[in-house]
Amino acid sequence: MKLKHPFKYPILIAGVILIFFTLFWGADFLVRFVTPTPKIDYGVTFSTVYSKELGLDPPVVFQAVLDDLGVKKVRLPIYWDSVEKEPGEFNFQDTDILLKQAEQRGAEVILAIGYKVPRWPECFAPSWAKDLPKEQFQQQILQELAAAVDHYQNHPAVTAWQVENEPLLNFGLCRMFDKSFLESEVNLVRSKDSRPIVLTDSGELGLWVTALQYSDIMGTSLYRTVWDPHIGYFNYPFPPLYYRLKANLTQRIFAPLSQGVMVSELQAEPWAPGKSITKIPLKEQIQFFSLDNLKGVVDFTTRTDIKSQYFWGVEWWYYMKLHNHPEYWEYAQTLIR
Repeated sequence: MKLKHPFKYPILIAGVILIFFTLFWGADFLVRFVTPTPKIDYGVTFSTVYSKELGLDPPVVFQAVLDDLGVKKVRLPIYWDSVEKEPGEFNFQDTDILLKQAEQRGAEVILAIGYKVPRWPECFAPSWAKDLPKEQFQQQILQELAAAVDHYQNHPAVTAWQVENEPLLNFGLCRMFDKSFLESEVNLVRSKDSRPIVLTDSGELGLWVTALQYSDIMGTSLYRTVWDPHIGYFNYPFPPLYYRLKANLTQRIFAPLSQGVMVSELQAEPWAPGKSITKIPLKEQIQFFSLDNLKGVVDFTTRTDIKSQYFWGVEWWYYMKLHNHPEYWEYAQTLIR
């Protein structure tokens, strides 16, 4: 009996993958020369949690983001564990301060609300709610959503609601729920306010279908270099054309009424290897994500043809500026102002 070569199929599969990505990158190279470079409308995600982790005062940093960088579009998370420390007692004071700053400067804000919102550990349940049974826990999330929308539904700076953050992606220290509960969250917010609903998904790991179908606008993350505890740092192999085709085709096939796709989380800071960035020397932070890396990300994402893009890491730029490395902040000024 003739034995099959043990490496035949892995080599064949690797060859097919290599040909696929060669053709993809080749097509992307050609598209570059026949498509005009679009003007990108840049915004930022701003996190009070991350600002505090970096030892910064959130209102001070946010004012600099608005005044010095000239940012006019912000994605702002509300952290459930901060606004409802006791059951049924809501305090939105921290967000009120930031929204007042945004309103005074004519900035537009997407409020990210719910249980899973931007920044590690991704999910922010108050201590009293963490161990509730599933149905009770979900009911408390709905009540928090309702309270946030009721509090801000007449605020002039709020232009859209982001319901959860990458809610169907199994990432972070979270209790995961299915798309049926996500639909109930979206329906609740729609019942209270007419402003657009934003849902987000991973640019590299997500299919985007549910996020597009349940939302008015879909936000995608876009990362070039990431870190994994098993393999360390690696670069995603996708060219800009991948995101362009994924946005166009998925929207046309599954959500033709969608208002479109934006980059809600554009990597503009280092991905710290398994620990807080503050535990890493500045020299290593720069090695993990240099100014050239930032410029490369900007060049890459310009060619995706996605015209609305929100930087991820503005707090780190400010932190680096305070530590005698203003180059990230100064480069961002040339893009945003």
